[in-house]
Amino acid sequence: MTEDKSAPAPKSYVARVLLVIFAMVQITLAAGLIIGWPGIAGSMLVEPLENGGAGLTLDQTTQLYGLAAAVNYVAPLFLGLVLDKFGPRACSVLSNAIVSIGLAIFSSASSFSTFALGICCVAFGGPSVQQCLLHIGNIFAERRYFVMGIVAESITLSFAIFPVMDIIWEHGYGFRILFAGLGVLVFLSTIGSLLLWPDAPYEIPKSDDANEEKEKGDDDPDKDLKEASFFDQLSSGVYLRLCIFFVVTSWWGNFYIATVTVELGDQGIFDAEMQHTLTRWLSFLDAGAIIAAPLSGYMLDSVGFAPTAVVTIALGILQQVGLLVAGSSSHVMIGSFTAYAVYRAFLFPYFFASLSRRMGFRFFGFLSGISFCISGFTQFGVAPVALVIEGDCHKIEDYTTGQDVNCSEGSWVTAHWLQIIILALLLLVPFLNVRLEQPKRIQNPEEESTSFLPSSSSEYGSIKSGP
Repeated sequence: MTEDKSAPAPKSYVARVLLVIFAMVQITLAAGLIIGWPGIAGSMLVEPLENGGAGLTLDQTTQLYGLAAAVNYVAPLFLGLVLDKFGPRACSVLSNAIVSIGLAIFSSASSFSTFALGICCVAFGGPSVQQCLLHIGNIFAERRYFVMGIVAESITLSFAIFPVMDIIWEHGYGFRILFAGLGVLVFLSTIGSLLLWPDAPYEIPKSDDANEEKEKGDDDPDKDLKEASFFDQLSSGVYLRLCIFFVVTSWWGNFYIATVTVELGDQGIFDAEMQHTLTRWLSFLDAGAIIAAPLSGYMLDSVGFAPTAVVTIALGILQQVGLLVAGSSSHVMIGSFTAYAVYRAFLFPYFFASLSRRMGFRFFGFLSGISFCISGFTQFGVAPVALVIEGDCHKIEDYTTGQDVNCSEGSWVTAHWLQIIILALLLLVPFLNVRLEQPKRIQNPEEESTSFLPSSSSEYGSIKSGP
């Protein structure tokens, strides 16, 4: 898909707002379902079949999530090609259809392999439900990254779908009818994609095009990169640094989601009921982190990309510190969950906005897909690493710390310290972005600053911010 191939944006402000709302609904229903996995892993999925559960073991739920997380990150490579070649409509229809089919398979599963097939379909289609809708920020050009951030972060609402289903399940509805019902809703969303989305990304409205024209103009320091071939963009230092940042931060984010239930069980600090309450808190806080979307959008538009990267890393470190000092305090634990939720809320808007800002939309689908694919292959390491770190106390029913039981509580403290060190080293990425791009900015003094401090002339809603 070339840069000049685009669909006209609706002239009506109301129509544009309604499209943004529909995009958020679609993303909520399908894009990030597996992130809410902890909300059902210790309850609905492990409850016996006769009680309306799936009859899986806790270790099987961890294996399923590790597999689904890997597929979740590999999928955008393939569906990104669909986006670049055939446009948003085809990509959205296909992605939603795959999720709907996966939910139907999961709802009727009776073996581990069938459960794996179903959840992998859900994981395969989900990310591109979000990926193919990010161009919608173009219809509000002066607040392009702000709108892109809100649309992208509506995925956090998707994190709450499984926990909400778990609450409904507790009132007597079996897991099969709940997954089948969600599949029907996603199928209806698929029909909406067919009717509403364009065959090419939305263009910038002419009345709002001043900033975008400047971005495409001769003064744009990224002009050469945006006009470069696919392979030149792929091999650029800009893409390499962005990819490293995304792969590392997303791996640790998914590792925690996959292992939080096991970690709580190993530590035995909280009883089983409180452990389930805490994992539900995590899922709902992940969903509630959408309120951080305006903040991340504001920072990307008006403060800068490097400061946003620093804040993202700082939030990840803060979460780990909270886990280290929480002890038996459920409030501190919930505070660490909050830091984690906002960390994820910053991560994806930063990645998508940085990629589109520096390289444009010519190869956006494939480049973002490659980043997700690389991250996906690293996700295959989640389960093996978890097996090395975890103990076996979580296998003992109603285990609490201090019991005279011969079991291992694992090496979770070491894992948290390791993540702190790795995230601290990742601060080199925004630092190098600033240092390496500074000569370009000096040659174009009217361009936005790459300083870690906001420019006094920067305005909210502008697109005058650089990585």
